[in-house]
Formats: sequence, C-alpha cells, structure tokens
Amino acid sequence: MPMDIYENTDRLISVILPVYNREQKLSASVSSVLSQSHKKLELILVDDGSTDGTRELCRRLSEEHENVIAVRKENGGPASARNRGLSIARGSYIAFVDSDDSLEPSTYELLIGDLERTGADIAICGAGETSVLDKTHEIMELLTDIRRGCGWSVWNKVYKRELLSDIRFNEELRINEDLDFNMRVFSKAASVCMRKDQLYHYDTSGDGLSRDTDPDRNLSAMEAIEGFLSKEAEELYGKGAILNLEAELLNQGLMGAEKLLLKGELKGESRTENEIRRFMELHQGKGAEQRLRTDQRPLLAAFLKGDNIYKAAYYAELPVKLMLGGGEIYKRVKEQKAKGHGRGQA
Repeated sequence: MPMDIYENTDRLISVILPVYNREQKLSASVSSVLSQSHKKLELILVDDGSTDGTRELCRRLSEEHENVIAVRKENGGPASARNRGLSIARGSYIAFVDSDDSLEPSTYELLIGDLERTGADIAICGAGETSVLDKTHEIMELLTDIRRGCGWSVWNKVYKRELLSDIRFNEELRINEDLDFNMRVFSKAASVCMRKDQLYHYDTSGDGLSRDTDPDRNLSAMEAIEGFLSKEAEELYGKGAILNLEAELLNQGLMGAEKLLLKGELKGESRTENEIRRFMELHQGKGAEQRLRTDQRPLLAAFLKGDNIYKAAYYAELPVKLMLGGGEIYKRVKEQKAKGHGRGQA
C-alpha cells in the first residue's frame, strides 16, 4: 500500500486491533482487514505485552505492509491497548477489531458509505434493522437493548473521528469497558445508522476475556452496569435505556448463578453469590424483568427466593451465555443432584 494514503486523511479509516498472545490466530484476522475493498486504510496493531511470538509477528506484518503500524506496550488490558491505538490513529474514521475475529471484504466500504450517505456519526452492522436514529433517547435505547442486535461492543461499528476527540476507554475497567465507552460516545452522537448485514464475524471458540466461566466476572459486569443507573441517567438516556440496562444487570446475575450451579457451588454461602443476589434484589421489581427472555423469569424468581433453583434450571434448560448449550444445564443439574448438591426436587 503506497504511503500516499496519508497525504489526505479524508476517507482514511484507522482500524485498531489490540492483541495479546494470539500468534496462531492473528494472521487470519489481519488478512481480513487488509483484504477490505475500501483501500484507504491503516491497521494499528497494539501488542499488549504478549509473551509468545506475537511481538515478532506484529513486527513482521508491519515490515511487509506499509499501512500496518505495530506498537508494543506493557500489558494493561484491551482498554489501554485501544487508547494507545487511538493516540496515533490518523484516519477520519475509527474502527476496532478483536484479534481472533474476521470481516467480510466489503465491511468498511459499506459502513463508510452509510455514514457518507446519511451524515450519521456512527455506522453499525449486524443490527436487527436498517434505519437511522437521530433522537438521543432512541439512540441510547438502541445501544442498550441486546435484543436489537446493535450491541455495546465496539467491533461492529465505525465512528467518525471527531466524535471520539475527548473520549477514551476507562482503563480501570477489565469488563464492560465497551459499554462504558459507548454510553459516552452514543450520548454525544447526533445520529446513528444501522444495517442488518452480518459483516463482522465474532469468534466464539477462543478463550478471550469475555469467554470465561468465572461468576466473579458477571458480578463485575453488574457493578459496571449499576454505575449508569441513576435518576440523572434516566433523564439523560431515557427510561427505555435504563430498563434495558437493569434487564442486562439481571441477565448477568443469572449467568453468574448458572455458572455457580454448574460448578456445584450454588450454596448461598459465597461472597460472589451473596453480592449477585443483593444486586438483583435491588433492581428486581422495576419492570426490567419483563425484558428478560421468557424462560429466564422462573429462574430469576427461584434464585431470589433461594430455593428450587435446580428445579427451575432443570425445566428451563437455560443456555449459559458464551459457555454452554442449553442441554448442558439439564445434564449438569442431574449430575450435581446425583452428587447431593441439589436443594430442590426436580
């Protein structure tokens, strides 16, 4: 790629890709970015203190491609890596990619085209609808409603650079940093545009931070979400967005409970379980539970009552998000009951 892409940064997109110990998968992800039909593109690889061969791979890729920039920093997590990328990005558009995911070749051509056609500040792919929103409360309700496909992750979106001029990721957060970032960015946007096309392919087979079986991470997510739940926030974001956040707080609590259940540790004794219950009790009964999936509601009631959660899970067969398929709940509950861990009769 000739370096004249930097002579005029109009229509240049900076793609920021944090990477940590992804030597085996990084090349495929990089290839999907460099194969974009929109050629005015720079790729910023931020090695977040990898201990495998990732550093050397990033260096080699930057030597082979004029539009690939490789930087290395001490390990600090995705938020700090993305901030480092933002500090050197030169594009008029900004996008983020995770190191084990991939893109359709036309992703950025289509999303930048959407921004130019509509005048929007943010373009989103993989949404449940194709439309343009230009009212703050509608924009925030879209962002926070996980049923509508927008999601609060950064990787299925393209942002106008000026929108991020004074916004950075909170480096103190190790989970839900995308939510914190997008809540601030979306509330500042004059309009957003969406398309249904699934242009970004999220790899669910890896072992990234969001693909764990640790209920403490669900508790951390609940704490992060609660930071947005206040009277002032409702006035800023709208009641619909607040109800969506409260529903997701309950959802995170249920996922934590499911993980405790599957590990045979749901005994009403651990700090994690007690804190999850406390958070859910604070936000239950406000109408948010009506935005949960229908099959989640009996488990919510059983968990908060402290009994018959095995029975509720046995019949609901809830899938553990990002971990196990629904049938595993049924099988694992039977296994745990056989070992004497169950408290209710299924």
